[in-house]
Amino acid sequence: MTAVNFDALIVSALDDFHDHVSVKFPDKLDEPFIRVTLIDGRAPGPALHHAAGYVQVDCYAGRGNTQSEALELGRQVVEQLHDLRGTTRSGVAITGVTGIGWRRLDDESIKPPRARCIVEATIHAHPAP
Repeated sequence: MTAVNFDALIVSALDDFHDHVSVKFPDKLDEPFIRVTLIDGRAPGPALHHAAGYVQVDCYAGRGNTQSEALELGRQVVEQLHDLRGTTRSGVAITGVTGIGWRRLDDESIKPPRARCIVEATIHAHPAP
């Protein structure tokens, strides 16, 4: 049975953001962007093809660096995560999305510090038949 690639799944699921979503920082930080991180992927029970992926989606403001820009991007990501339930994307059937939460936490590792909204969720899925 094929494993679920949560990085590819979440990037494709957030396709409304087109070129502004990836698993790494973009070369230029002028536009708002989203960075996806798979924190943990596991099989929650005896059926190993069923998987749960805990993902973190960092939503960053663009050059204007406003909190409202980062929070609006986070709100849109939360909406799209809710809409994933019961869909099939990239060969993966999404059976549920739980624990969707979000918070504001500026990223001081970027110079100058950047406004950021962090969205976290667990995505339950299995390879589509």
